[in-house]
Amino acid sequence: MISIIRFFAFVIAFTAFSTAWAKDLYVSPTGSDNYTYALNDIDHPWATPKRAWGASGVASTECAKSGDTVYFRAGTYVIGETINTKYYGNHGTEQSPILFKNFKGEQVIFDGGQLDYVFKIEKDWNIIEGIRFTGGKTVFLFGYDLTVNGGTVRNCQSIRALGGDNTGFVYANSTASGISVINCKIVGPGLMSSGVHQNTAGVIAFNSRGLKVKNCEILNVPIGIYYKHGQKLLADTGIELSFNYIHDTDRYCIELNANYALVHDNIFEGPNGSFRINEDNGGAGGDYNTVDHNTFINTGLVLSADLGGALYNKITNNIIGGVVSIHRYSTLPHNSQTDFNVYPPDIILYEYNVSYAPDQWKAISKWDQKSQIGIPTFVGGSKSLGLGRLELASGVGKAGGSDLKDIGASAKECGVIIKAPLLYISPPK
Repeated sequence: MISIIRFFAFVIAFTAFSTAWAKDLYVSPTGSDNYTYALNDIDHPWATPKRAWGASGVASTECAKSGDTVYFRAGTYVIGETINTKYYGNHGTEQSPILFKNFKGEQVIFDGGQLDYVFKIEKDWNIIEGIRFTGGKTVFLFGYDLTVNGGTVRNCQSIRALGGDNTGFVYANSTASGISVINCKIVGPGLMSSGVHQNTAGVIAFNSRGLKVKNCEILNVPIGIYYKHGQKLLADTGIELSFNYIHDTDRYCIELNANYALVHDNIFEGPNGSFRINEDNGGAGGDYNTVDHNTFINTGLVLSADLGGALYNKITNNIIGGVVSIHRYSTLPHNSQTDFNVYPPDIILYEYNVSYAPDQWKAISKWDQKSQIGIPTFVGGSKSLGLGRLELASGVGKAGGSDLKDIGASAKECGVIIKAPLLYISPPK
């Protein structure tokens, strides 16, 4: 018993000791990168983001460390070359991350100009908060050559003028896990119709486990959330896409190769591309996903496969206001479940290259027996403010879910939940 007490006393003392050594650091456009780590304070700030993250010639003892918070003072920081932490900087931990944020609500802008990548984050548990980003094809690439376990971008805004193949505000590579994008407003560089590359996304991931995209507004981009090459059939992928408001996309609001992803309480509002769950380049992928309590306004759902994917998906409690296509061009049994959904009477559902009106679908299919056909009525909502605040009025879909809740997105607010004053970002003309 005495040994146990001593052990816990040691843990508490060690934690307190570690916390005591965490330091508040400062960066200002009027600062100097010549200040040492020890000297840095609010009156002696560094001048550049690169100095805070770590750069060539800067020892790991001289830049932000686990548990530190780096405060950026008001101003615009032009980033002329990629900040790459492969060889520089420090890891944080989940308990003691390194936090990079704006100081007391001050307006901080990082301008990535024409860079392909503004940041390549190769260290664990960097958290970026409260910063507005302009420029760059991809702003944050988590994991490139090294493994990254944990990282978050939250309460940020991004407007990009450049697109490109496999680009996004946040890019979670296959070597990165536990990456979260939370409460961000992401404005893309334009649509395919304006010449932007079709694989330009708001958030993009390649077989990255544990990806979370929550409470984000994503618009003006060909693909809202693009998850590629998720062929590993693991039940603990930990992927969650929830409470997002995605609108004004012209390829897909979400394209999902992932397996075992949970997609819930999102609002997809047109003009918008469909939500597509698809196989991974002709192989397994897009399997065992749950799509629950989402609202599709003037957009549809596609389960797409040619050879061997998009199987065993569960599609429940959704309001789907556009075409539904389930293995339209395949004869492969998809073994998916669809029920407790709402369909307008004039949409078309496809399965195995046969088209159905919703009443025909219910009559001949073993699916959707408890779904409803009708036109739901909504109250609330403000697209101009970036809030998908939609609640069902009385009528079709009300309290009609499998859980006796309203069908569709159960949250009254999807998209950016504003916790502090943020500037509204308009799409580029």
